[in-house]
Amino acid sequence: MRAASGLLVVGLVLVTALMVVARAEPDYYAIAATTPPPRVAEDAPEPATKKLIEELGSDDWRMREKASRELAALGEKALPYLRKALLDGDNPEVRQRLLVLVRRMERAVLVEPKRITLKAQDQTCKQILDAMAQQTGYRMEFQAFGPQAEAKYTFDFQNTPFWQAVDALANTAGLGIYPEYEDQVIRFYPQETVSPYVAYSGPFRLTATSIYSTRSIQLAGLPRRGEGPRSDGVVNLSVQIHSEPKNPMIGVTQPELTEAKDDRGGNLLPPRQPRNAYYPGYYNSGFRSHNTHISIDLKRSDPQAKLIQSLKGRVGITLLSGAVADIVIPEPLKAQKQTYRSRSVELELQSVTEDTNQKGNYTVALKLTRRSPEGVNAGEDWNWGNSIWQKLELIDAQGQRYYCHGPTNNTNNGTGTVQLTVVFGPEDRRSVRGQKKTLGPPAKLILQQWLTVTEEVPFEFRDIPLP
Repeated sequence: MRAASGLLVVGLVLVTALMVVARAEPDYYAIAATTPPPRVAEDAPEPATKKLIEELGSDDWRMREKASRELAALGEKALPYLRKALLDGDNPEVRQRLLVLVRRMERAVLVEPKRITLKAQDQTCKQILDAMAQQTGYRMEFQAFGPQAEAKYTFDFQNTPFWQAVDALANTAGLGIYPEYEDQVIRFYPQETVSPYVAYSGPFRLTATSIYSTRSIQLAGLPRRGEGPRSDGVVNLSVQIHSEPKNPMIGVTQPELTEAKDDRGGNLLPPRQPRNAYYPGYYNSGFRSHNTHISIDLKRSDPQAKLIQSLKGRVGITLLSGAVADIVIPEPLKAQKQTYRSRSVELELQSVTEDTNQKGNYTVALKLTRRSPEGVNAGEDWNWGNSIWQKLELIDAQGQRYYCHGPTNNTNNGTGTVQLTVVFGPEDRRSVRGQKKTLGPPAKLILQQWLTVTEEVPFEFRDIPLP
């Protein structure tokens, strides 16, 4: 895969730059990472890693090159130590090499799949999923009872990309996979159906879900001499995209096809159309999600064809690469009817009240107005208002986050102004485990600014039946 735009300035470098700009502003501009920030190691690295970092400053260029290659081979586990060395070091040569390594590794973390290496001998689904969760750091919930919960399986995964490993288990055990929410939990339930047409690309899983075909005949505007009425067959393929929990998706671009052939050698590529700047998808039109859809249009030239033998293309997926605080409101229970401004938004906090019937739950009422639209068409961007509630966080004095239960029905949304109430509570209502936190009173209300990057993701399907 390759980056689709020049937006990819990820992780530590971008967050650091924003922090530098923010210091010149009033206190409520202060940057505080509201999703897990790039981790900087607090402990010392292993002796071998420490030695390699030191060798980046060697007088021998061959040793510097060798150290760079070996640090790159260590991958994600070395990244926190490289970030620390980058912050602490003052050698220009070392800093330059560290900067290159950190950028490459952070991009790899974003666009490469987690991998599973696991030997499971006669283990239950829960045991296998728990082992996968330990390797990846992902939360996985397994919901089954009786024989299906007790059934045992044997697998040998060797550096297997995450979605391939998960699908192998799910297909064997008869499970459905549901990464539906933005809470970074993958849920598994017994399911008697299968989805056989799947494409894997990095941390993404693309599943062909349905196909629709129509045929039309042009009856007017025909040539006076020559051919008669022309028949055109239109085929539409729906594809669902799942991302790994580490890759929240914000939106997708219109897919572009490079090859589409049927089983009789016919060309299924439609006439080339200008690519839309933005195609919002089905679920996450500006929302943070791990599940979205795209629609692929094809032109059927041979009515006798039975299969889409080969379908290749690419789609741009806009990812949430990080988040920083745009506005921080301390002691929100006391900050009623006050207005706060950042460079891009004005926030009028109307009230923060505790639910009298459900103690520990809070309702936040506020109005937001865009001050400086970003991008050429930003003034007409309804997605900004639709997703603004996802950028709000309520935190207690110990830094624990309240679960956001979403906006209530009285949301008033426009392209530049949105007024809404959002409910926060200590319980994750989406979790089958009924997770509930013990939280103190709200100490901060934070409005995030999302950092995004668009990645071009290639895909390929084979032997999809035609209607």
